[in-house]
Amino acid sequence: MYDAGEFKNIDPHFKGPCVAVHGVHGPEDITILSNGIALISSDHRWLTLAGTPVQDGIFSFDLNDPSPQPVNLTRDLDLNFIRMG
Repeated sequence: MYDAGEFKNIDPHFKGPCVAVHGVHGPEDITILSNGIALISSDHRWLTLAGTPVQDGIFSFDLNDPSPQPVNLTRDLDLNFIRMG
């Protein structure tokens, strides 16, 4: 467990506010681009485990916007997108 980082202390290095992002279920990987856009990968695992999977997605989230809303970038793709492996 130690090698997996279970006992690692994480020191905050962000002075901005933390807010909940509604509409993105199961966010996991987040990358913040130099222009202030966050890319968020999402997987609604509870529905998948319940036997009613929904399309995974990649969302953009504009950190420069005072009232940002997530935008599903993969909503209109006609494919069986599985973002996790």
